[in-house]
Amino acid sequence: MISYDRFEDYMLRLKQIMETDDKIDSALKNISPEFGGFQNEIAIDLVLDMLRELTHDKYGNISYYIWEINWGEDWEYGMVTDEFGYDIPMKTLKDLYKMLEDEYED
Repeated sequence: MISYDRFEDYMLRLKQIMETDDKIDSALKNISPEFGGFQNEIAIDLVLDMLRELTHDKYGNISYYIWEINWGEDWEYGMVTDEFGYDIPMKTLKDLYKMLEDEYED
């Protein structure tokens, strides 16, 4: 499995790409309100695909962390639980990595 340091680096760089895309999108919409939208989907998809493969993320936890709980900012107790109903923290990248590490299968 990829090391935590590498995982964190890739995830933070991905977040930076997404934040830059949002700024470009906003600026273009200010210039032309009819503008359809801007996002560097190819780069985002490429990085996500590689991270999913490197971590064996077969349940889509990385995507869930990014889009459903807004990089962990919207995570609350009870949102993510194990098969016994115990909370699985997903507030930080370290939490996400721990979950991926626990589910990792060679």
